Amino acid sequence: MRISEGLVKISVRELVEFVLREGSITSGVTSSNRAVLGTLAHKKIQESMEANYEAEVKMVHECEKDGIIFVVEGRADGIIRDLVGVTIDEIKTTTKDLSLIDENYNPLHWAQAKCYAYFYAKENAQKEMQVRLTYYHIETKEIKHLQRGFYFEELEAFFNQVITKYSKWIRFYMEWTKKRDGFFKGTSLSF
Repeated sequence: MRISEGLVKISVRELVEFVLREGSITSGVTSSNRAVLGTLAHKKIQESMEANYEAEVKMVHECEKDGIIFVVEGRADGIIRDLVGVTIDEIKTTTKDLSLIDENYNPLHWAQAKCYAYFYAKENAQKEMQVRLTYYHIETKEIKHLQRGFYFEELEAFFNQVITKYSKWIRFYMEWTKKRDGFFKGTSLSF
């Protein structure tokens, strides 16, 4: 997160983790080489997809809330375009038994993917979007997909709720920082 006067830049992941905190956005991979394993798994899955799969799509959404400009950015793991519509694919690696992962396994995973779906839908005038979570088991190399459809209005309402909650915190933080800085300007500290 980067904050300057009236402007906040934050990643999608940071945003949803902050606002919807409950546990972790990770999926059970806790070894020190988690990032390497995750990157390799992402690449393997992405390369196995058909030609209509676009991997690692940079997305940036800018909006204004309560006088603050928010620039929310990240990379969608994949975008699938076919005759049915457009699907945002969010890949998560795990060591958890895939039979234990269901629709309610981790709301943060859905939240992250829904943000990307909203950004894509808004930019491309889509009335409906598909969101797919792809879970890849590091040890067994098994894959499990969970998929849901959302109307644009649902995605927009979700994102607006998230950014509204975050905006309240940022406003408080900015005001506190201004008071703190003002206090230190009026105080001479000697050591």
